[in-house]
Amino acid sequence: LHELNELAHLARRGVLQARAIVVNVELRRGAERLAEASTLRDLQEGLAILLQRSEFDEVLLVVTTGAEMRGGSQAWRLDRGEFVKDWPPRRADEWEIVCPFDGNGWRGELHLRRRLGRRSLLLDLNLMLDVVQRALSEAAARIPVAVIKQA
Repeated sequence: LHELNELAHLARRGVLQARAIVVNVELRRGAERLAEASTLRDLQEGLAILLQRSEFDEVLLVVTTGAEMRGGSQAWRLDRGEFVKDWPPRRADEWEIVCPFDGNGWRGELHLRRRLGRRSLLLDLNLMLDVVQRALSEAAARIPVAVIKQA
Protein backbone atom coordinates (compact mmCIF):
# COMPACT_ATOMS: atom_id res chain seq x y z
CA LEU A 1 0.00 0.00 0.00
CA HIS A 2 2.79 2.43 0.84
CA GLU A 3 4.48 1.69 -2.47
CA LEU A 4 1.27 2.41 -4.41
CA ASN A 5 0.75 5.67 -2.54
CA GLU A 6 4.29 6.71 -3.38
CA LEU A 7 3.78 5.86 -7.07
CA ALA A 8 0.59 7.95 -7.12
CA HIS A 9 2.48 10.82 -5.46
CA LEU A 10 5.25 10.63 -8.08
CA ALA A 11 2.68 10.60 -10.91
CA ARG A 12 1.00 13.73 -9.51
CA ARG A 13 4.39 15.36 -9.09
CA GLY A 14 5.23 14.57 -12.73
CA VAL A 15 2.09 16.35 -13.91
CA LEU A 16 3.00 19.37 -11.78
CA GLN A 17 6.68 19.35 -12.82
CA ALA A 18 6.15 21.81 -15.69
CA ARG A 19 4.56 24.31 -13.30
CA ALA A 20 7.41 23.72 -10.83
CA ILE A 21 9.94 24.66 -13.53
CA VAL A 22 8.03 27.89 -14.24
CA VAL A 23 7.95 28.72 -10.51
CA ASN A 24 11.70 28.15 -10.18
CA VAL A 25 12.48 30.28 -13.27
CA GLU A 26 10.30 33.10 -11.87
CA LEU A 27 12.18 32.78 -8.60
CA ARG A 28 15.53 33.28 -10.31
CA ARG A 29 14.24 36.28 -12.29
CA GLY A 30 12.78 37.85 -9.17
CA ALA A 31 16.03 37.34 -7.28
CA GLU A 32 17.90 39.20 -10.04
CA ARG A 33 15.56 42.15 -9.56
CA LEU A 34 15.98 41.95 -5.80
CA ALA A 35 19.76 41.98 -6.13
CA GLU A 36 19.53 45.46 -7.74
CA ALA A 37 17.89 47.02 -4.64
CA SER A 38 19.72 49.92 -2.98
CA THR A 39 17.07 51.18 -0.52
CA LEU A 40 14.73 49.48 1.94
CA ARG A 41 11.81 50.38 -0.34
CA ASP A 42 13.61 48.76 -3.31
CA LEU A 43 14.18 45.67 -1.18
CA GLN A 44 10.50 45.50 -0.25
CA GLU A 45 9.40 46.02 -3.86
CA GLY A 46 11.75 43.31 -5.09
CA LEU A 47 10.48 40.89 -2.46
CA ALA A 48 6.88 41.79 -3.33
CA ILE A 49 7.48 40.99 -7.00
CA LEU A 50 9.30 37.82 -6.08
CA LEU A 51 6.78 36.50 -3.55
CA GLN A 52 3.36 38.00 -4.27
CA ARG A 53 2.31 34.94 -6.27
CA SER A 54 4.20 32.47 -4.11
CA GLU A 55 2.75 29.38 -2.53
CA PHE A 56 3.15 30.91 0.94
CA ASP A 57 0.18 32.17 2.88
CA GLU A 58 2.09 34.92 4.62
CA VAL A 59 5.36 36.73 3.93
CA LEU A 60 6.97 38.93 6.57
CA LEU A 61 10.07 41.11 6.43
CA VAL A 62 11.65 41.91 9.80
CA VAL A 63 14.61 44.27 10.29
CA THR A 64 16.55 45.47 13.31
CA THR A 65 19.49 47.72 14.00
CA GLY A 66 20.02 46.11 17.41
CA ALA A 67 21.54 42.87 18.56
CA GLU A 68 18.19 41.05 18.93
CA MET A 69 15.49 40.51 16.30
CA ARG A 70 12.76 40.91 18.91
CA GLY A 71 12.15 44.13 20.81
CA GLY A 72 13.52 46.92 18.61
CA SER A 73 12.54 45.28 15.34
CA GLN A 74 10.32 46.62 12.62
CA ALA A 75 8.14 44.25 10.62
CA TRP A 76 6.12 44.40 7.42
CA ARG A 77 3.63 41.89 6.01
CA LEU A 78 3.14 41.41 2.28
CA ASP A 79 -0.46 42.39 1.52
CA ARG A 80 -1.71 42.46 -2.09
CA GLY A 81 1.70 43.20 -3.55
CA GLU A 82 2.73 45.83 -0.96
CA PHE A 83 4.49 45.58 2.37
CA VAL A 84 2.49 47.09 5.25
CA LYS A 85 3.70 47.51 8.82
CA ASP A 86 2.42 44.48 10.69
CA TRP A 87 3.75 41.43 12.52
CA PRO A 88 0.88 39.00 13.02
CA PRO A 89 1.52 36.01 15.26
CA ARG A 90 1.96 32.65 13.60
CA ARG A 91 -1.28 30.66 13.58
CA ALA A 92 -1.42 27.29 15.30
CA ASP A 93 -1.90 25.58 11.91
CA GLU A 94 1.07 27.23 10.16
CA TRP A 95 4.68 26.28 9.70
CA GLU A 96 7.36 28.87 9.05
CA ILE A 97 10.74 29.17 7.37
CA VAL A 98 13.02 32.00 8.49
CA CYS A 99 15.70 33.20 6.10
CA PRO A 100 18.20 35.46 7.93
CA PHE A 101 20.40 38.02 6.18
CA ASP A 102 22.85 40.73 7.19
CA GLY A 103 22.73 44.32 6.05
CA ASN A 104 25.20 47.19 6.27
CA GLY A 105 25.10 47.60 10.07
CA TRP A 106 21.68 45.98 10.44
CA ARG A 107 20.09 42.54 10.29
CA GLY A 108 16.98 41.14 8.68
CA GLU A 109 14.81 38.07 8.43
CA LEU A 110 12.39 36.92 5.78
CA HIS A 111 9.59 34.83 7.32
CA LEU A 112 7.66 32.55 4.96
CA ARG A 113 4.52 30.96 6.43
CA ARG A 114 2.26 28.26 5.05
CA ARG A 115 -0.83 26.58 6.42
CA LEU A 116 -0.68 22.89 7.30
CA GLY A 117 -2.68 20.50 5.14
CA ARG A 118 -2.05 22.19 1.80
CA ARG A 119 -0.70 20.22 -1.15
CA SER A 120 3.06 19.88 -1.51
CA LEU A 121 5.09 22.91 -2.49
CA LEU A 122 6.06 23.12 -6.15
CA LEU A 123 8.86 25.48 -5.21
CA ASP A 124 12.29 23.99 -4.59
CA LEU A 125 13.00 25.25 -1.05
CA ASN A 126 16.75 24.68 -1.40
CA LEU A 127 16.77 26.82 -4.53
CA MET A 128 14.59 29.42 -2.82
CA LEU A 129 16.80 29.75 0.22
CA ASP A 130 20.01 29.69 -1.80
CA VAL A 131 18.95 32.17 -4.49
CA VAL A 132 16.82 34.51 -2.37
CA GLN A 133 19.14 34.56 0.65
CA ARG A 134 22.10 35.47 -1.56
CA ALA A 135 20.12 38.22 -3.35
CA LEU A 136 18.83 39.57 -0.02
CA SER A 137 22.32 39.67 1.44
CA GLU A 138 23.77 41.43 -1.60
CA ALA A 139 21.00 44.05 -1.60
CA ALA A 140 21.08 44.54 2.18
CA ALA A 141 24.84 45.13 2.10
CA ARG A 142 24.21 48.22 -0.07
CA ILE A 143 21.60 49.68 2.29
CA PRO A 144 23.17 51.69 5.13
CA VAL A 145 21.88 51.39 8.69
CA ALA A 146 20.83 55.06 8.64
CA VAL A 147 18.19 54.23 6.01
CA ILE A 148 16.81 51.43 8.21
CA LYS A 149 16.64 53.70 11.25
CA GLN A 150 14.54 56.20 9.27
CA ALA A 151 12.03 53.56 8.14
